[in-house]
Amino acid sequence: MKYKACLYVHCGTQKWGMGYGETYSPVVNWISVRILLAIAAMHDLLTSLIDFVLAFPQAALDVVVFMKLPIGIDVPQGNSKEYVLHLNKSIYVLKQGILTWFSLLSMTSQKKSKDFKPSMVDPCIFIQSDCILLVYMNDVLIIGKTKHAISNFISLLKSGEEGFQFTNQGTVENYLRVEIVQSACDNSFELRQMFPIKCLIKMIGLTPDVKGRENLV
Repeated sequence: MKYKACLYVHCGTQKWGMGYGETYSPVVNWISVRILLAIAAMHDLLTSLIDFVLAFPQAALDVVVFMKLPIGIDVPQGNSKEYVLHLNKSIYVLKQGILTWFSLLSMTSQKKSKDFKPSMVDPCIFIQSDCILLVYMNDVLIIGKTKHAISNFISLLKSGEEGFQFTNQGTVENYLRVEIVQSACDNSFELRQMFPIKCLIKMIGLTPDVKGRENLV
């Protein structure tokens, strides 16, 4: 069994111009994902998915942000209210957290391989001669011509001074809660959304095998 713990901040006390500036960060459009998967199927391209571990804290802050001590942290002496934490890295729920992470990943992708250019249509798509990246926060879908092209980009991320931590999940099977099944016959992709469908069935009180309204609870 795997346990996770996250440290959040109360961003309600942040003041614009002091603790943060711009906050908007784009995410890849789902239409872009469908189009590029269709192109991958037509041209027999390969896919791979990488998931960055604790993405936000991997990005350094460009402003000074202080945080009250979380409950449970012991201080050397005196009242804990006399101490604060100076955040060097971004953290979840900070107003600029998503933008800080996206900016780091975008800059690094273009720096590692100077051929990567952001799309004029979708800023979360980065295009190179051998690879295409689709960025949705900490999930990056890679579409490449060869295994070597994909593994080469992943190796560049690992070897950088940024010290990125991520897991390589291999050929994409699930992206943004959508199950992606590739046919072995014609390389086409089938997209399934069983999870939200099951949640909807449970919410309205249907059983999976019902066929009529009389089975509504």
